[in-house]
Amino acid sequence: MTARNDDLRLTIWSCLLVLAAELVFAPLEGRILGARMFWADVAHAGLAAFGLLILLAQRNRPRPAAVATVFALITLAYIPNIWLTEHIAFDRGLLRDPLTTHQFVIVGIAALAPGRRRFGLTLLALLAMSAGALWLSLGGVHSAVLRSTGEPWMTLLLAAVSGALLVMRTQRNEIVHRLARAQAERDALARAARIFLSVRDRANSPLQGLEFGVALLRRRCPEETALVQRLEESSHRLRALIGILASTETWVEGELDPRVDLESEVRAASRALRDALRESSEQP
Repeated sequence: MTARNDDLRLTIWSCLLVLAAELVFAPLEGRILGARMFWADVAHAGLAAFGLLILLAQRNRPRPAAVATVFALITLAYIPNIWLTEHIAFDRGLLRDPLTTHQFVIVGIAALAPGRRRFGLTLLALLAMSAGALWLSLGGVHSAVLRSTGEPWMTLLLAAVSGALLVMRTQRNEIVHRLARAQAERDALARAARIFLSVRDRANSPLQGLEFGVALLRRRCPEETALVQRLEESSHRLRALIGILASTETWVEGELDPRVDLESEVRAASRALRDALRESSEQP
């Protein structure tokens, strides 16, 4: 599986999680916090559903820019949603930790962010800044918020730890993809080596016939010196080429079954190597 497919899979799961969470919380928050929160949650669920449709439409050939855009939209849409939720809750006198949702989103980014690590780290930084700004915003209106212990520093620390986890996850993914790419290239080269050995074996008999014909021509037509010389040079070049093909024996164990259609095997090996090179070009 390529990096693009991995990113697509992660973002599809992200859309499904956001869609499920907002559909669950929409009626609950609508009953507790009012109609504005209900429709805000429904709008966020609709955005996740729309992003899911976009991703499914290009599942056979995902575009990294589209995948990253969908993930960024469904993630950053949490920020206005959270701000609205917390301000309404505190205006109604509800006691709660205002940064809890930020923390969940931060962990989600560390676990699911697609693409390059810079993209995920940027999202983490935006969520961390949003958490700090929300804390100050609520503290300016509800001073009791500022007396809560540990915040916003715990959320900022969580963002830093999540950033480290994101970097380690992306590094591990890069290693896995490099190993998979190397395996695919090795298999393609091993297949090509078996083809080379098969060509060598199948070329031996025609070459022996050519050498026999040259010897016969030299004996029966000694006046055809130039022709005999050209044929001998051709046989020598073919013999050298067969020697080069024989050197591929160290690439792989075993040879092709002599009954195998060589032309079909060459086409299959070409497809395998082309796929390996395409996966290589698609890695981030």
